[in-house]
Parts: sequence; C-alpha cells; structure tokens
Amino acid sequence: MRQIPLRSLCLLLILHVLYFTLPAQVVTTVRGAVRDGAEAPLVGANVAFYRLTPSGDKQLVAGGTSDSKGRFAIAQVPQEQLSLEVSYIGYQNYQDNLTITAGLNLGVIQLKEDEHLLEVVVVEGKATDMTVRGDTIAFNADAYKVPQGAMLEELVKRLPGAEIDENGQITIGGQQVAKIMLDGKEFFSGDTKVAMRNLPASVVNQLEVLNQQSDEARVTGFDDDEEQTVLNIRTKPDMRQGTFGHALAGYGLDHRYELSGMLNYFSKRHQTTLIAGSNNTNGQGLSDLDLGGGSGGWGRGGGRRGGGFGNQGITTSAQIAANETYTPNDRLEINANARYGYTQNDLSTRTETENLLPDSPSTFTNETSEALRRGHNLGGDAFIKWQATDRTELIYRPAVHYSWGIDQEERNYRTTDSEDNELHRGSQENLREHSGLRLFNMLLLGHKLNDEGRTLSLQLNGGFLGGNASTESHSTLHSVEGDQSQQTLLEDRDQTFNYRIRTGYVEPLTELLSLQAQLEWSDRIRSSERDYKLPDATGVWTQLDATMDTKMKTRLSSLSGGVDLKVANKLLDLTVGLRIRPTWMTTEQLQLASQEPLVRRETIWAPSLNFRYTPSKQTMLRLGYWGRSEMPSAGQMYSLPDATNLRESIVGNPDLRPSYQHQLFGMFRTFIPSTSQAINLRFFGAYTHHAVISDQTVDAKTQRRQITYINADGGEYMVHANGSFTTPLFTKSLSLAVSLGSAYNYRLGRINGVTNGAHSWTLSPNLSLAYSNSWLYLRAKGGLRYHYGSQSLQIATSPHTYDWSAGGDASVTLPLGFKVESEAIYTQGIGYQEPYNVASVLWSAGLSYSFLKDQAATLRIKVYDLLNEQQSIWRQVTATEISDTWSNSLGRYAMLHLIYRFRL
Repeated sequence: MRQIPLRSLCLLLILHVLYFTLPAQVVTTVRGAVRDGAEAPLVGANVAFYRLTPSGDKQLVAGGTSDSKGRFAIAQVPQEQLSLEVSYIGYQNYQDNLTITAGLNLGVIQLKEDEHLLEVVVVEGKATDMTVRGDTIAFNADAYKVPQGAMLEELVKRLPGAEIDENGQITIGGQQVAKIMLDGKEFFSGDTKVAMRNLPASVVNQLEVLNQQSDEARVTGFDDDEEQTVLNIRTKPDMRQGTFGHALAGYGLDHRYELSGMLNYFSKRHQTTLIAGSNNTNGQGLSDLDLGGGSGGWGRGGGRRGGGFGNQGITTSAQIAANETYTPNDRLEINANARYGYTQNDLSTRTETENLLPDSPSTFTNETSEALRRGHNLGGDAFIKWQATDRTELIYRPAVHYSWGIDQEERNYRTTDSEDNELHRGSQENLREHSGLRLFNMLLLGHKLNDEGRTLSLQLNGGFLGGNASTESHSTLHSVEGDQSQQTLLEDRDQTFNYRIRTGYVEPLTELLSLQAQLEWSDRIRSSERDYKLPDATGVWTQLDATMDTKMKTRLSSLSGGVDLKVANKLLDLTVGLRIRPTWMTTEQLQLASQEPLVRRETIWAPSLNFRYTPSKQTMLRLGYWGRSEMPSAGQMYSLPDATNLRESIVGNPDLRPSYQHQLFGMFRTFIPSTSQAINLRFFGAYTHHAVISDQTVDAKTQRRQITYINADGGEYMVHANGSFTTPLFTKSLSLAVSLGSAYNYRLGRINGVTNGAHSWTLSPNLSLAYSNSWLYLRAKGGLRYHYGSQSLQIATSPHTYDWSAGGDASVTLPLGFKVESEAIYTQGIGYQEPYNVASVLWSAGLSYSFLKDQAATLRIKVYDLLNEQQSIWRQVTATEISDTWSNSLGRYAMLHLIYRFRL
C-alpha cells in the first residue's frame, strides 16, 4: 500500500482546518474609484475594510488596491457594518463607516493632498526624487532637469537605473517597458517610441513604473505570466483639461533640421492627441516593424547583427499619429490609435572579429559595410472595455500593422590567421525588398456568478503574421582554393496563423483561499517557402533547380490544463499552481512528397508560483516562477543550403524540437517617508533546455563555415540583477542616486564537433549627485560598464573590457527669460581590439530665451558634440566569436530652435 508523505498529509490537514474553522458569512464585492482633486485616477491606492472590535481595535476583513484607472473591486467583503479607509502617499486618508450591502458601488472617492506630509517631503521647493507605493515606483519629474524643448526620452534617460538602447527599448531597474500610459489611460499602446520621442517633457509631473496585470489576471484575480511593465505618465494638473499643444522647428549646420508638433484635447470623456514630425537628427518617432519573410542574404548570409538600426548611423524620419480615448461613462472605455512613419538610415560599420576554434588558434576577420535602409510603417491598435453589468466585463483588443521597405548593403571582409597570413577575402552586395502584415485579436469575457467572487472567464486570441522578401545577392570570394563569384535571387514567403482558446473558473473557498481551474488549447501553424533563382546569359532571373527550393509547414499544438490555489490577506498574496502541457510539433517538407511528416511529442509538467508580501504601503517583496515553450524559426529548420554567401553555407535542421524556458523573478521595493530614501531591487533568472544552438564546421585551410542547428544537450541560463538607491544628502536640494546592474549569461554552440560554453559577465555601477534650487541645477555623474567573456574551448585574446564614463550637466535660469544649459560626458574604452580603445568627450551647450505671456515661446541655439568626438562602439560575444564594432554617428552640428507652447 502506497504511503502518503507526512508533509502532504500535514498540508491537507491545515487546509481542511482553515476551511472549516473560518466562519461562513454573506459576502459581496464592493466597487469604486479613487481620484485626486483634478479628477485624475490614483493608481495603487490602498482600499481597506475594517471591523471594529469591542475593545476598540480595528480588524482587517478585506482590502486591495486601485488599478491603472483608479478603480477597485474588493471581493469577499462581509455584508455588515464596517469602517472604510482609503490611503495614498501624499494625500489625506479617507475614512467612512458603511453598511455593506450586496453589489455596493461607492462611486468616486476623492482624496485631498496632505499638506503636512508635503511639508515633510518638500523642502525649499523640491519634492522627493523617488517614492514607492506597493509595486509602483514614482519619479518626480522636476527632480530630473532636461534641456528646453526636450522630449520624454531625455527625461527617462535621467532616471536612476534607466537605459534606452539603440532600438528604443526602454529598461528601468532591469525591467523592459512594454507600454506607456498617459494619466492611467492607454497611449499609443502598440508603440512606446511615439510617446518617448514626441511627448514634451515639460508636461510631465510624475513618472510611475508599475507591473500591470494582464486583462485576464485582473478579471480573475490570479496573476499569470503575461504581466507587463508599464510607464504611466502623470501630466501636470493644468495639462489634464482643455486644448493645448506645442510646435517646434529647428534648422542648423550640415542641413540638420527638426520639426515636430502635438495637439491635445483633454476633457472628462475625451483624451485626444495628434502628433506629427520630421527630422534628420536620429529622432526616430516610430518603431520599425520589419515583417518581411525570411532573412536571406541580408541577415544570414552577410550579417552579424539583427534587429532594427535604432540610433546607429544617421537617420532621417517622418511620422504622423493620432490617439483617442473615449470614456462616455464608468462602464465603457474605448481607446484607438493610428500611425504612419517613414525612416531612412545611412549606416557605416567596421568590425574586428575573433573566430574561436577548438583545435587551432583563433582566426581574425576584418569587415567593413555600407548600408542604406528605407522603410514605411503603418499601423493601428484599439482597446475596448465594457462593464456590461456589475458582474460581466468584456475586453477586446484588435491590432493591425503593415510595413514595406528596401535595404541596400555592401560588405568587404578579410580573414587572417594569428600571424596575419590571409586565409580568404571577399565581398557581398545585397538588395532586399520586403513587406509584411501582422494582425492580432483578443477577446476576453469575464462573468462573476455571485458576489462572493465565483468567476467564469473565456479568452479567445487569434493572429496572422505574413511576410515577403526578395533578396538579390552578388558575392565574390578569393581563397587558397581559387576565386569564386555568384549571383542569386532569394525569394521568401512566410505565413503564420495562431490562435488560443482559454477558459477558467475561480471558486472562493474561504475569505482567505481561492481556487482556479484553467483549460487551454493553442495552435501555431507556419507555412514557409523559399525559392532560389540564377541569372541567365542575358541577366534575367530564371528558376533554379526545383531541388533547391524549400516548402515547409510547421505546426505547434499544445493542450494545457491546471489548477491554482491562492491565499491572500492584507500582508501577503501567495498563488501556487501546476499545469500539464502535452505538446505536439509537426514538420512537413512539402517539396519532398515521399517524406512522411515528422511528429515530435512532449509532455511538460509546469509548476507556477507568485508570492507578494506587502508589510506596508511603501514596502513590497515579490517572487515568481513560470515556464514557456518556443518553436524554432523557419530559417533554423530549412533543410536545403542557403547559397547566398560564399564564405558560409547554412543548412537548417527539420528535426529540431521546441525549447522550454523556466523563468524565476523577484523584486523588493521600499520607501522611507521620514528620510525620503528609496530602494529598488530586482532579480531575473532563466534556464532553457532543448535550446536551439548553432553547429558549425570550419575548414582549417579556407575558414569556410558549414552551419546547421541542433538542440543543446545541456541547458543555457542567465541571471540578471539590478538595484537602485536614492536619498537626499543633508538637504532636499542635494540628492544622491546609486544604481548597479549585473548580468551573467551562459550560451552554448558547437564548433567542429566540440561543444563550447560561452560565459558572459557584465557589471554596471552608476552614481549621480544632483543639486537643484529655483534657478540652478547641477549634476555630476559617473559609471563603469565592465564585461568579461570566457569560453570553455580557449581564452579569448581580450576577454576583459572596461567602459568608463564621467561627466555632468548644468542649467542656469537667468533673469529676463534667459537660460544656459550644458552637458559633457567623458568616456574611455579599455580592453577592446586595438582600433577601438578610444577616449572621447561628448560636449553640448545651449542658450535659450523665453518670451511672450507665460513664456510661451522659446528661442534656443544649441551646439551638439562641440569637440566632434562622438563614438559608437560595442562588443558582441557568442559561443563562436567575439566582435568589436564601430559605426558612424551624427557628429558636430549647431541648430537654432523655435519652440511655441499654446493653449486654446
């Protein structure tokens, strides 16, 4: 007879006792909203219901926090006489004695500013730099001065622990920002760049970084792995009503120009924004959406880097966009946006690469490239939320994006051994035309069966991703085996359909315990085609042998069922769950009619954990674990060689299995009002098994590479940790901000039959000291980015790199509307390959004059990169190579701006 483990028996006994000892009561869900004096929603306000005991003490019986719209829905509230308390830092507590009735709706609760608390946190006119409210970090915009006419991006860059990479991806405290909201409402939700590069920093009062639950998690009350990090922009009170905007025009040396404008109409029901602009100063206003099918010679054949080009090179862009949020009543909210953008990027690069080999010394490749890329992007997103009844809610999110463009690139390369003996040299020219379409729909229906919180939910997701690309490639190769040349036309067509059906049921067991059961079916079907063509004697492209064409269909299907148990009270919220996920991946090579479809089956047991501990409204600890699977890309599965590059031949592997990644995260945040000190810590770790890795065979004589893909025998993993600390020093006018970022990554690859493990360590401490008063702002800052990369096969020639930086910025407000601004940063790179160990000073300075009523108009002259020393250098480490790259940049220029702010 099988024995029941003692710890399992104890757990069952505890749950049994909790269930039957807690008193049965008639409970309900109480709804309402929390707003400030300007009718703006307060996100993360604490709402608590207390029972008064005979001794006069307060006993917490139910509680929660307001969402991004300031609304709350507190379940499991006993229907009796209770005391309500609503609190929010910087505001007076709201208290009321209530008789709780079924389906009670409290309407709007308005909080007043706490003047006493403001006296504590505001000294000499300066508010606290950063505060913490539960899982929300709030930054005071006035504490981070920016130049006249600066956009939101410049303000975000100054936040402790904030980074914006060359593609515009925002990271704050180690968390990637997926969405920007404006006063708690969706704002160009499909593209963060619109707000970052077009919203004036002058309208911002506060920036809030919060973890927003998915729509389904908010409906069910159970967290899932679809949570997003959101940056909520709180505008200044006088910017929340009326019609207002700004216009900016600038022209300078080297024909540099900037034009931008924004028009807003905000009312109780409407939030309307129109944006337009154009510039050739890398101020790209929309994200690039390259949805073209395949990569062809552009990415796989000649490229070493993927993704968008971001701020590398010189970019000319233009955009027009509109966003509308309509809230006719408390039950309906409609948000929609549309946007169009054009981008042209001129990019020059030089790259030095050390090629790692298991059985011989490294070889070295020097490569130069010139690229011109033009792209158009057209898209729109919408969000509809309808509270049909007090118990029924419907959410719908559609999206459509279309892109098209032309890319031109020319590369020249030379590979030598350690003694500079040439092994091969060559060139490649690519002309790529591409287009793509992406569609997405999500429908969520949630219905509460009773006031106790029993809930049914149904979510339907569906999407389409299609792309076409045509890549014309001309290649030459000179090696010890002779000279080769080749012309090819590669045509790719990809289509992916996906859908997901998920249903859930939530059953409250007691006041503390809830149970959720979910069932999900998901399907992803991808059809991929690739054709090769060669020119005939007249130069006309003709069809290549049909055996070189590829047609593939891949389908990844998954059935998931599981349960979650949640226990929650005022201090903690713990959810544990377990899911079983049978997964099927079917691969068909349609050009091989005789070959049977390859079917791979796998059953995954996926536990989940979400723990939240909130001892006070200023302190929060969170831990979580989830897992997810991923299908290999089409390029990794094509079984025929990619012949567009003479120095590399890439053959996919149709036998690849899906990978599975375990994810663990944690965060701790606290704010001490008495000292205005804030601490933010974050941890993220991931382990991937069956990871898809490259398997390369390198010819020792010619260095030609044969590349395919396999599933790794071992696992790949990463660990990232970030932290920040802010505090006043001696006075509120002087503040210190310290941040530390660290990362460890372990990646696998095979070279000549030997598995190589690449270890990558990164450490990034940063420090800034800022002084601010009514007319002067000074900030000194310094930082280091240290990187160490090691390989299990051999030690690289330069495993350590150091990027030091030190500098500061200042602004002085003078009488009569004048203002002087200057910023300088010194950088020094150490440990790179010889051409890239350079030092530089990036110095910019400007003078502005504001005039007219309320200083509505501003003239500004500014010189960028006064010493003409701007550098763009980065290092990339993989399991097979280490490369250092330089790219061109804008360089020195001066510009005269006219900025006009208006209110109608």
